[in-house]
Amino acid sequence: MATFRVAVEEILGEAPEFDESTVIEMVGIDSLDLIEVGMIMEDEYGVEMTESDFEGVAVVGDVLAVFATLVDKLANK
Repeated sequence: MATFRVAVEEILGEAPEFDESTVIEMVGIDSLDLIEVGMIMEDEYGVEMTESDFEGVAVVGDVLAVFATLVDKLANK
């Protein structure tokens, strides 16, 4: 979650309080910001994401689960 928090802080210029159950919009980011968060995390973990990876994402934990799945797939190649 640290990288997600850093990415959000980079985009917003501040670090709002949130946890895995926080609704994405309550973090203060919109769908375009979420794509930017994804790009930052892609650079950090070396994974590639598509917009479809974000479909159905509602809470912070959903985003973290998407990244965990992609990192696991990359590690198992």
